[in-house]
Amino acid sequence: VNNASNRELYESTDGGRTFHPCLGYRGAVMVAIDRTGWYYVGSEAGIYRNAGGCRAGKWEAMFGRRIARRTGAVRDRVAHDFQAINIDFGGDPGGVAFGSDQGVFMKNVSDADMRTNLRLISGNGDMSNNIIMHPSIAMGEEPHTRYLVTALWDWGPVASWDNGTHWPSWQTPDDGA
Repeated sequence: VNNASNRELYESTDGGRTFHPCLGYRGAVMVAIDRTGWYYVGSEAGIYRNAGGCRAGKWEAMFGRRIARRTGAVRDRVAHDFQAINIDFGGDPGGVAFGSDQGVFMKNVSDADMRTNLRLISGNGDMSNNIIMHPSIAMGEEPHTRYLVTALWDWGPVASWDNGTHWPSWQTPDDGA
């Protein structure tokens, strides 16, 4: 991996004796390979995936979909400034979650066409402050349920017990205050 001032990600296939550049997106700071063989890079410019290896494969930007509350306008956006890549998310060998300044996003492992679907699932639910720091994710007690615990800048620890749909504040009657 490089530092943010360099524009490359490097790969070695011989134990580090030689290396070659393979991705020219600024600030690649998070790198992971899941058990199904996908390469992931989190950078200042976004999250990218590649199934064919550094040189032979094609890097593709993954994105989140936002729907405006008042107008219903749909906008696809590549999240950026990633803080973490969590492989084996929720115990699934192909599951991956990404923590960024815009929140937590997850690869859609229930989609039958994961090879072509680049749309991420948002785990931000009803949060209005989405600056996420080092999320911890665990399998929930119910099928297909994940528990998420993290910290937000200027807030403190927060948790969601329903895949990130709702983030109780503990400050309202609905949340048990």
